[in-house]
Amino acid sequence: MNLIHFSIALAIFLLLTAFILREYVTFVIEQENREQSLETKVKALQVLKKILSPGIPSNWTRENVQQVGVFDYIYRKTVIIKEADGIDRGYILVNLSNFTFDDDCSKMILNNTVRVYEYEEEIPFTLFDQTFCEGGYLKNATLVLNTSFSPYQSRTLFIYFSSDTEILPANYSLPFSTATGFNVTVYPTERMLWLSVRKLRELRELDYLQAVNKLLTGNEFYLEVSE
Repeated sequence: MNLIHFSIALAIFLLLTAFILREYVTFVIEQENREQSLETKVKALQVLKKILSPGIPSNWTRENVQQVGVFDYIYRKTVIIKEADGIDRGYILVNLSNFTFDDDCSKMILNNTVRVYEYEEEIPFTLFDQTFCEGGYLKNATLVLNTSFSPYQSRTLFIYFSSDTEILPANYSLPFSTATGFNVTVYPTERMLWLSVRKLRELRELDYLQAVNKLLTGNEFYLEVSE
């Protein structure tokens, strides 16, 4: 009888041991898979971070590329214009004289990229008296804007500009004006990232080896290309 009890106990012990061993092996395998998955996600995020950046150098489409990126810098100045004389102006041409785009000539601003918005509405404008940095990049200009003002009304305008060569110039032609009776406040330049049409076009020109060398360097990925 004792032998029977011992046999049953041994069978139960072996079954429990086998179950525990199986669960342990399953846990180890799943843990390894999770670690591999996490490592893959980290590497994928590293590649994505490279792509969603300006690249190295940031103007890599014009210099020797070290790392490609499809974003570029866009600059914005916020301008608040207030009607100061208590007059209903209706639509009027407002002059922003000697407006600074790139005082130290470091941003390579192109005058075709300038746009003026009041939130989502584009404001007509024309550039006058433009001065340029070396290479023909915009430094200063006088902006003449066409917008409306009621007595003592304030308008917040956003002036955008960049170095993207793929942006067509604005199609406005306003006469020069020197309207008075406005208070103008210009805030410092802000720098933001945006998707660059120029860099997207240039990215298409890279061959397979360039893409591997400049995009996937230091990451164990396979690049699959299909027609």
